[in-house]
Amino acid sequence: MLDGNSSVFEILTDFRGAWSATPWLYSSMRRIQFQNDGTSQLVYGSGQTIYGVINAKFGLLTDNKILLTYLASPAVGFFNGFTPEEDNCKKKIEFTLAKQNDVFSHQITGKKFTYKWKLKLNISPFPDEIQFPYEMPLELYGHRQDLE
Repeated sequence: MLDGNSSVFEILTDFRGAWSATPWLYSSMRRIQFQNDGTSQLVYGSGQTIYGVINAKFGLLTDNKILLTYLASPAVGFFNGFTPEEDNCKKKIEFTLAKQNDVFSHQITGKKFTYKWKLKLNISPFPDEIQFPYEMPLELYGHRQDLE
């Protein structure tokens, strides 16, 4: 549920536009970042390995549907890079945004934190042909607030 003063675009791009799928796991970097200029970056990392960094443009089709347009993404870590073709360059993703107040503890430091928003996707934001060792969670958290 949105607050009456914030647009979906503002919520997605505020707080550096960072949305983390597993913020409590020290060795996990599965995230999406939405920028004010309409660019986006999708990152999948686990342990000390980067498995994917996809550059994209994003646009809101409706208040609950994003269109990602994948851009050429260079190789990094174990990721060989990605060059979109005409048949795999776009993906429509349905989503919901909800206020939330779950409290998490950092795996190493024990510090407590929460996120103001939860972003639930209906499908993975990554191109279908890119495979990862673990499934990409479809719930992401944004607008982090430290509690200690």
